[in-house]
Amino acid sequence: MSKIINKKEKKNIKKYFLYQLKKKLINTSKNIGVACLDFFTNKKIDVNFFNEIEEKLLYSDVGIQTTQEILKKLKYYVNLNQIKSTTFLYEKIKNELEKILLNVEKSFFLNNEKFSIVLLVGVNGVGKTTTIGKLGYRIKKKGRSILLAAGDTFRVAAIDQLLLWSKTIDVPIVYGKIGSDPGSVVFDSILEMKKKNINTLLIDTAGRLQNKIYLIDELKKIVRIVEKQNFIFSFEKILILDANTGQNAINQVEVFHKQLGLTGIILTKLDGTSKGGVIFSIANRFRIPIYFIGIGENKEDLRQFIATEFIRALFNDE
Repeated sequence: MSKIINKKEKKNIKKYFLYQLKKKLINTSKNIGVACLDFFTNKKIDVNFFNEIEEKLLYSDVGIQTTQEILKKLKYYVNLNQIKSTTFLYEKIKNELEKILLNVEKSFFLNNEKFSIVLLVGVNGVGKTTTIGKLGYRIKKKGRSILLAAGDTFRVAAIDQLLLWSKTIDVPIVYGKIGSDPGSVVFDSILEMKKKNINTLLIDTAGRLQNKIYLIDELKKIVRIVEKQNFIFSFEKILILDANTGQNAINQVEVFHKQLGLTGIILTKLDGTSKGGVIFSIANRFRIPIYFIGIGENKEDLRQFIATEFIRALFNDE
């Protein structure tokens, strides 16, 4: 029998999750967020003040375009309301940052269709295979059956890692020989999905450098294989990004989205970077849903992205 969680317990769980998120975002928060409280206290509003804001945002990899837009709105707000004290601007910058993130907040639901296929792509080293394992764990907890497909056939380590995850979260996996055609592995996994009546297929792919056109073409081939299937299913194409790469992540989104038509993003390794501000730049420029953020190595450390919760953690709000 499942346990019924009361309101008090739910509140305590939310407090705990917020506390954990605050700890994980501490490095980014030192530059924007918590650092802003002291910075915005009783200072004169002048050119130097706005220059300092710009410096803080750029240092956190918020990006030039997004930073300039935020500054423009702050200056307009100051002039319109004849603001004299910087203290009044603290809530304003929080609100502007939250608005940017609210545009990309979208729950990751797979229950609308009986079958769902999720293709996960990204460059080398972003934590793609690990994220697939964590995502499989989350989806399985929601009551859906899972099948993993080892579409990275070029690295023994990638297949071994996914095999380990299949055992860890107790789900089946389809894989081929090293060097075999990734498209054939994907095709076989779809057949297995239908044969065994499995709800969700998670496809791992080889790490692509976004400037390697022939590797991108291989991904497009996998997409065509999936789209040619003659049964009803939802299809997600999700890019996994490493927050540590800062503004280089923007280039990755541009290429992958142009070539594949991304439906979502997962931003990993936010717990170990001071460059987490890139999330604002990604959200502002592309408006692609950010489904999850990675904040640690444990299987529970893939968290649903909630804009308000993220801002509260960043600014250390209760």
